[in-house]
Amino acid sequence: MGVIFRTTIAAFWWLRISRDTLIIIGECDPEGLAARSARAPPANGYRNGSAYAAYEVAIMKHTLDLARRAALTSSGSAGIERILEDSFRGEPDIDGLAAATDETVQVLVWNYHDDIAPAAPASVQLTVEMPGPSGSRARVTHYRIDGTHSNAYTRWLSLNSPQQPTLAVMAELRAAAELELLEPIRFSDVADGQLRLDFELPRHGVSLIELRCVP
Repeated sequence: MGVIFRTTIAAFWWLRISRDTLIIIGECDPEGLAARSARAPPANGYRNGSAYAAYEVAIMKHTLDLARRAALTSSGSAGIERILEDSFRGEPDIDGLAAATDETVQVLVWNYHDDIAPAAPASVQLTVEMPGPSGSRARVTHYRIDGTHSNAYTRWLSLNSPQQPTLAVMAELRAAAELELLEPIRFSDVADGQLRLDFELPRHGVSLIELRCVP
Protein backbone atom coordinates (compact mmCIF):
# COMPACT_ATOMS: atom_id res chain seq x y z
CA MET A 1 0.00 0.00 0.00
CA GLY A 2 1.27 3.46 -0.82
CA VAL A 3 1.91 6.33 1.54
CA ILE A 4 -1.15 8.51 2.01
CA PHE A 5 -0.87 12.24 2.54
CA ARG A 6 -3.69 14.57 3.46
CA THR A 7 -3.35 18.32 3.76
CA THR A 8 -6.04 20.88 4.49
CA ILE A 9 -6.11 24.65 4.55
CA ALA A 10 -6.54 24.90 8.30
CA ALA A 11 -5.02 27.04 10.99
CA PHE A 12 -1.74 26.26 12.70
CA TRP A 13 -1.58 25.63 16.41
CA TRP A 14 1.50 27.04 18.09
CA LEU A 15 2.92 25.76 21.37
CA ARG A 16 4.06 28.58 23.63
CA ILE A 17 7.35 27.58 25.24
CA SER A 18 7.91 29.17 28.63
CA ARG A 19 11.27 30.07 30.13
CA ASP A 20 10.88 27.04 32.40
CA THR A 21 10.86 24.60 29.46
CA LEU A 22 14.08 22.58 29.07
CA ILE A 23 15.33 22.66 25.47
CA ILE A 24 18.13 20.25 24.53
CA ILE A 25 20.14 20.99 21.39
CA GLY A 26 22.12 17.94 20.28
CA GLU A 27 24.85 17.28 17.74
CA CYS A 28 22.46 17.01 14.82
CA ASP A 29 24.08 19.43 12.38
CA PRO A 30 24.16 18.06 8.79
CA GLU A 31 27.15 20.32 8.14
CA GLY A 32 29.23 18.53 10.77
CA LEU A 33 31.19 16.50 8.20
CA ALA A 34 31.11 19.08 5.44
CA ALA A 35 34.85 19.79 5.67
CA ARG A 36 35.92 16.14 5.67
CA SER A 37 37.06 14.31 2.57
CA ALA A 38 34.79 11.69 1.01
CA ARG A 39 37.83 9.62 0.06
CA ALA A 40 38.16 8.09 3.55
CA PRO A 41 35.51 7.06 4.31
CA PRO A 42 33.30 7.55 1.23
CA ALA A 43 30.24 7.90 3.50
CA ASN A 44 31.39 11.46 4.19
CA GLY A 45 30.20 12.31 0.71
CA TYR A 46 26.54 12.00 1.67
CA ARG A 47 26.29 15.76 1.35
CA ASN A 48 26.90 15.60 -2.40
CA GLY A 49 23.76 13.65 -3.29
CA SER A 50 20.02 14.02 -2.91
CA ALA A 51 20.19 12.31 0.52
CA TYR A 52 21.39 15.63 1.90
CA ALA A 53 18.34 17.47 0.52
CA ALA A 54 15.97 14.85 1.92
CA TYR A 55 17.76 14.97 5.29
CA GLU A 56 17.54 18.76 5.50
CA VAL A 57 13.79 18.93 4.94
CA ALA A 58 13.10 15.94 7.21
CA ILE A 59 15.07 17.53 10.06
CA MET A 60 13.37 20.88 9.41
CA LYS A 61 9.87 19.44 9.64
CA HIS A 62 10.43 17.25 12.67
CA THR A 63 12.18 20.08 14.48
CA LEU A 64 9.05 22.17 13.87
CA ASP A 65 6.98 19.26 15.20
CA LEU A 66 8.53 19.92 18.59
CA ALA A 67 6.82 23.32 18.62
CA ARG A 68 3.74 23.15 16.43
CA ARG A 69 1.19 20.95 14.71
CA ALA A 70 0.56 21.65 11.05
CA ALA A 71 -2.39 20.68 8.87
CA LEU A 72 -0.65 17.85 7.06
CA THR A 73 -0.65 14.15 7.90
CA SER A 74 1.30 11.26 6.38
CA SER A 75 0.83 7.54 6.91
CA GLY A 76 4.55 7.11 6.17
CA SER A 77 5.91 9.60 8.70
CA ALA A 78 8.53 8.27 11.11
CA GLY A 79 7.05 10.46 13.84
CA ILE A 80 8.97 12.54 16.32
CA GLU A 81 8.95 9.87 19.07
CA ARG A 82 10.54 7.21 16.86
CA ILE A 83 13.08 9.69 15.49
CA LEU A 84 14.14 10.74 18.98
CA GLU A 85 14.55 7.08 19.94
CA ASP A 86 16.14 5.59 16.83
CA SER A 87 16.86 8.39 14.34
CA PHE A 88 15.82 7.58 10.74
CA ARG A 89 16.47 3.84 10.82
CA GLY A 90 14.05 1.01 10.20
CA GLU A 91 11.29 2.24 7.90
CA PRO A 92 11.99 5.43 5.89
CA ASP A 93 10.52 8.78 6.86
CA ILE A 94 8.05 9.75 4.13
CA ASP A 95 6.52 13.02 5.20
CA GLY A 96 5.83 16.57 4.09
CA LEU A 97 5.13 20.22 4.76
CA ALA A 98 2.39 22.38 3.24
CA ALA A 99 1.69 26.09 2.80
CA ALA A 100 -1.18 27.89 1.10
CA THR A 101 -2.53 31.21 -0.08
CA ASP A 102 -6.04 32.03 -1.32
CA GLU A 103 -5.19 30.56 -4.74
CA THR A 104 -2.19 28.26 -4.35
CA VAL A 105 -1.11 25.25 -2.32
CA GLN A 106 2.54 24.19 -2.09
CA VAL A 107 3.46 20.77 -0.71
CA LEU A 108 6.98 19.53 0.01
CA VAL A 109 7.30 15.73 0.21
CA TRP A 110 10.42 13.65 0.95
CA ASN A 111 11.58 10.06 1.35
CA TYR A 112 14.47 9.90 3.81
CA HIS A 113 16.49 7.16 5.50
CA ASP A 114 19.85 7.27 7.30
CA ASP A 115 21.29 4.49 5.12
CA ILE A 116 22.47 5.56 1.68
CA ALA A 117 21.74 2.31 -0.12
CA PRO A 118 19.51 1.21 -3.02
CA ALA A 119 15.85 0.88 -2.06
CA ALA A 120 12.48 0.64 -3.76
CA PRO A 121 10.64 3.94 -4.35
CA ALA A 122 7.61 4.84 -2.27
CA SER A 123 4.16 5.05 -3.83
CA VAL A 124 2.67 8.36 -2.72
CA GLN A 125 -1.00 9.28 -2.72
CA LEU A 126 -1.37 13.00 -2.10
CA THR A 127 -4.83 14.43 -1.40
CA VAL A 128 -5.08 18.22 -1.11
CA GLU A 129 -8.05 20.30 -0.03
CA MET A 130 -7.94 23.28 -2.38
CA PRO A 131 -8.40 26.75 -0.87
CA GLY A 132 -11.55 28.84 -1.03
CA PRO A 133 -14.14 28.42 -3.77
CA SER A 134 -11.77 26.55 -6.09
CA GLY A 135 -12.73 25.76 -9.65
CA SER A 136 -12.98 22.34 -11.25
CA ARG A 137 -9.32 22.26 -12.31
CA ALA A 138 -5.90 23.20 -10.98
CA ARG A 139 -2.51 23.76 -12.57
CA VAL A 140 0.03 21.21 -11.30
CA THR A 141 3.74 22.08 -11.21
CA HIS A 142 5.91 19.25 -9.88
CA TYR A 143 9.61 19.82 -9.12
CA ARG A 144 11.96 17.01 -8.06
CA ILE A 145 15.36 16.49 -6.44
CA ASP A 146 16.70 12.94 -6.76
CA GLY A 147 19.46 10.99 -8.46
CA THR A 148 18.51 12.20 -11.93
CA HIS A 149 16.84 15.58 -11.30
CA SER A 150 18.29 18.82 -9.88
CA ASN A 151 21.53 17.03 -9.05
CA ALA A 152 24.91 18.49 -10.01
CA TYR A 153 26.77 15.73 -8.17
CA THR A 154 25.42 12.85 -10.23
CA ARG A 155 26.07 14.90 -13.37
CA TRP A 156 29.66 15.39 -12.17
CA LEU A 157 30.01 11.64 -11.66
CA SER A 158 28.66 10.98 -15.15
CA LEU A 159 31.44 13.22 -16.52
CA ASN A 160 34.07 10.97 -14.87
CA SER A 161 34.42 13.24 -11.82
CA PRO A 162 36.66 15.93 -13.34
CA GLN A 163 38.98 17.37 -10.67
CA GLN A 164 39.70 20.48 -12.73
CA PRO A 165 36.47 21.13 -14.66
CA THR A 166 36.55 23.45 -17.62
CA LEU A 167 34.35 26.52 -17.81
CA ALA A 168 31.97 24.59 -20.07
CA VAL A 169 31.72 21.76 -17.54
CA MET A 170 31.19 24.23 -14.69
CA ALA A 171 28.32 25.79 -16.64
CA GLU A 172 26.84 22.33 -17.18
CA LEU A 173 27.09 21.51 -13.48
CA ARG A 174 25.47 24.81 -12.49
CA ALA A 175 22.61 24.10 -14.88
CA ALA A 176 22.21 20.60 -13.42
CA ALA A 177 21.91 22.10 -9.92
CA GLU A 178 18.86 24.18 -10.85
CA LEU A 179 15.45 23.02 -9.63
CA GLU A 180 14.07 20.74 -12.34
CA LEU A 181 10.54 19.77 -13.32
CA LEU A 182 9.68 16.10 -12.89
CA GLU A 183 7.06 16.38 -15.63
CA PRO A 184 5.62 19.08 -17.86
CA ILE A 185 3.21 21.49 -16.18
CA ARG A 186 -0.30 20.06 -16.50
CA PHE A 187 -3.87 20.52 -15.30
CA SER A 188 -5.76 18.15 -13.00
CA ASP A 189 -9.40 17.86 -11.99
CA VAL A 190 -10.66 19.06 -8.61
CA ALA A 191 -13.55 16.99 -7.23
CA ASP A 192 -15.54 18.15 -4.19
CA GLY A 193 -12.86 20.72 -3.45
CA GLN A 194 -10.08 18.12 -3.39
CA LEU A 195 -7.30 17.16 -5.77
CA ARG A 196 -5.46 13.83 -5.69
CA LEU A 197 -2.03 13.08 -7.13
CA ASP A 198 -0.32 9.67 -7.28
CA PHE A 199 3.41 9.41 -7.93
CA GLU A 200 6.55 7.43 -7.12
CA LEU A 201 9.15 9.01 -4.83
CA PRO A 202 12.61 7.38 -4.79
CA ARG A 203 14.67 6.95 -1.64
CA HIS A 204 16.24 10.31 -0.72
CA GLY A 205 14.00 12.05 -3.24
CA VAL A 206 12.26 15.38 -2.59
CA SER A 207 9.19 16.67 -4.46
CA LEU A 208 7.90 20.23 -4.42
CA ILE A 209 4.36 20.41 -5.80
CA GLU A 210 2.53 23.66 -6.50
CA LEU A 211 -1.21 23.57 -7.14
CA ARG A 212 -2.80 26.73 -8.45
CA CYS A 213 -6.57 27.15 -8.76
CA VAL A 214 -7.88 27.77 -12.26
CA PRO A 215 -10.97 30.06 -12.43
